[in-house]
Amino acid sequence: MITVYSKPNCPYCEKAKYLLETLGLQYEEKVVTKDLSIDELYRTIPQIVMNDVHVGGYNELKEHFLNEGKINFKGEKI
Repeated sequence: MITVYSKPNCPYCEKAKYLLETLGLQYEEKVVTKDLSIDELYRTIPQIVMNDVHVGGYNELKEHFLNEGKINFKGEKI
């Protein structure tokens, strides 16, 4: 299970969701101010949680998949 905590008009949120979609991974999106309040999330947006493990933001998500050999350094699917 992958959860993406995002907010409207966030370019890094869109990049994170696009990367997950490109890899064929399903995710649940939680929108700050719609699904939870900003007070409930004290981190930068987006934040990604995979299988109950906090991955981080877009850059950390990209690094995670790079280390797994699923994408190249440009973020393209291998």
